[in-house]
This record gives sequence, structure tokens and C-alpha cells, in this order.
Amino acid sequence: MNKRMLKDYGFTFLFGALIFLIFFSWSLALGFPTNTSLNRASANTAFILIGLTYIIGPLSRKYKFFTKKMYYRKHLGQLGLLLVLGHYIGSLLIFSLLGLLSTFDAYFTGFLALLIFLALGIISNTYSMKKLGPKTWRRIQSWGYYGILLAFTHLLIKSWKKWSWWIQNPLSLPPTSLFTAVFWFSTFIIRTYFYTYLGGKKHITETND
Repeated sequence: MNKRMLKDYGFTFLFGALIFLIFFSWSLALGFPTNTSLNRASANTAFILIGLTYIIGPLSRKYKFFTKKMYYRKHLGQLGLLLVLGHYIGSLLIFSLLGLLSTFDAYFTGFLALLIFLALGIISNTYSMKKLGPKTWRRIQSWGYYGILLAFTHLLIKSWKKWSWWIQNPLSLPPTSLFTAVFWFSTFIIRTYFYTYLGGKKHITETND
């Protein structure tokens, strides 16, 4: 790993750490214990980082600022995947498998989203694109839409009661998951808009190599 890569990964780590710290402090302020706050911060930070990898490409077609950030999609995605895995392991440790299965619909949608993003992360490189062929590679990459929807569904099932309560009591701190859900839904809308109306296909399917 050369100095440029170390610098870029270092910047990505610091950026992710800042977002993690914000979500961790936010969860503590909402009254969650430390272990739960760490787990929730892992999930929310992962959502933000992975979401950024999906909107940088489309936004780069209209805004030069994002064109310069295209290179960081790989780093953001890798850190996001690590945090998703951390959240999954943390959930098992905190709630146990039996506890997770008691909310099977939320667990199942989250697990499917994890599998999709892991698969996309593995093949997001030039070597895989050449091996699979551009057409097949792009088709598999389009599964990201399903991952976004599944992840949003996971959030919705787990947290809609908290969102409903906050809407009725808006003077308190909002749930962290509500912010993340809005961001995640916006990601889907932005990608759909740019892909459908502004011809974003070229950038959306680029690799990070």
C-alpha cells in the first residue's frame, strides 16, 4: 500500500469516525446504554457511508465537487461494509440469535441487504468486470437498488413506532434511524432521477479502480 492509498484510507477513516461519533453521542443523549449506542452508531454510520457511494457518481454528472470525490467511493464502501458486519456481530452479542429471530422480518431484510452489498463490494473492481463481462457486471451492480430498498425496509420495520412517537412529540431529539432513513430514501430518489432523466448510467456503473 503506497503513501497515497494510506492517506486516502486515513481520510476516509477520520470522516467515518466523525460520523460515528455524532451518531454515538446522539444515541447516548436519547438514553441508550453504551453497548447499544455503539451498535446503533455502527449501523447508522454504515448506512451513510454506503449511501454516499451510491450518490457521488450520479451527482458528479452535474456538480464538479463530486467528480473529485469519485475516487473515494471504494474506500467509503469498504469502511461501510466493515461497519455493517460490526453491527451484525454486535446485534448477535447484545440481543442473541433468539432475540433477533423474534423480529424475523427486520432481521431477514437486513441480512439480505448485507449479502447484496457484500457481493457488490467483492466485484467492484476492473478484474471482476473483465471476468464477468460488462453486461453481466452491470446487471449484478443494479442489485444495489434492491439492497437500498431492503435496508430501508429493515429500518422501517425496526423503527417506525419510534418515528411515529417523535412526530407526535417533535420537541425531543429525533431517533437516529429517522435521519438515516431520510438520507437512505433520498439516495434512492437521487440515483433514480439521475439515472432516468440525466443519463447517469455511465457513472453509476464505473468501478473504483
